[in-house]
Amino acid sequence: MIAVVVLLGLLALCMLVALLQVLAVVQDQCDAAAASGLRNMEANQGWLALVRVALAVLAWSMLPLLWQEIKPRRPRAVKVVTESGSNAAVTTDSVARRLAW
Repeated sequence: MIAVVVLLGLLALCMLVALLQVLAVVQDQCDAAAASGLRNMEANQGWLALVRVALAVLAWSMLPLLWQEIKPRRPRAVKVVTESGSNAAVTTDSVARRLAW
């Protein structure tokens, strides 16, 4: 029983060491990419400004679409004139309930 616990402990330790090595490699790659990105960003300031403006225009153009999705909708209704001459609005839900009844 003790041997199994020791073996599991050693296996966990090996996995931890391997994980730390992988994380070190990933960190090195991220550092290299960040340094490269900073060099490229400094060289392309004009393009970055253009991209920022394009993204801002895109975001502002999406606002009306977003408003169309979240605004409250009026219920669909049919306007009718009664025999006495007054106006009424009959919703499609009430017509459907009446037809089902």
